[in-house]
Amino acid sequence: MRDSHRQCLALTACALLSACAREPSEAEIRQATQTMLTSRYANPFTQPATEFAGSARAIEIRRLHKLGCRKSVAMDGYRCDIELEVSTFGMPQQDRSSVRMVRGKDGWVALRR
Repeated sequence: MRDSHRQCLALTACALLSACAREPSEAEIRQATQTMLTSRYANPFTQPATEFAGSARAIEIRRLHKLGCRKSVAMDGYRCDIELEVSTFGMPQQDRSSVRMVRGKDGWVALRR
């Protein structure tokens, strides 16, 4: 009885640890990238341009496809390759890019390079 209890605890701990070690999902990358793109700190021109154009959202991700992620060797987190279509003041642009994803206290955070 006691051994089965220990095995259950060990399996639960492994499951929790593996959930923390997983790579970000496509939805998590999209949310973190949208936050990064609209952050005043990431782009100092976003706020004045939004006020000038009268748009609630100067930069909006229309489509994002996760091509793959790999664990970063030199730094924390993952390097994720993505294909995305963004709308900048209504003008669509497509790009392939790479973002560094790091687990923050409130979820995944996208960082430039």
